[in-house]
Amino acid sequence: MTLTHSGNDEWADSSTDKAVHNGLTDFGKDVVREMNRLGVIVDISHVSDKTFYDALEVSKAPPFAFAFLLPRHLRCAAQHDGPDDEGSRR
Repeated sequence: MTLTHSGNDEWADSSTDKAVHNGLTDFGKDVVREMNRLGVIVDISHVSDKTFYDALEVSKAPPFAFAFLLPRHLRCAAQHDGPDDEGSRR
């Protein structure tokens, strides 16, 4: 399940919207924990940088990002690209 897509939701900031939660809210962290408990993959495509790092911090299982996720310095105007150091995490 994706945490965000083209905009923020009640528990997480998207990469394409103005941040209003500073990443995952407390409820968003609970959502990630429940996804882990149920065996649901946490999709971090389209999330803001802070949401990305919050999900890495909270999740017990490795989150999933689509194969088209590239470090920002390699992107070509695609808003779903992740932070430049994402490959060095986990």
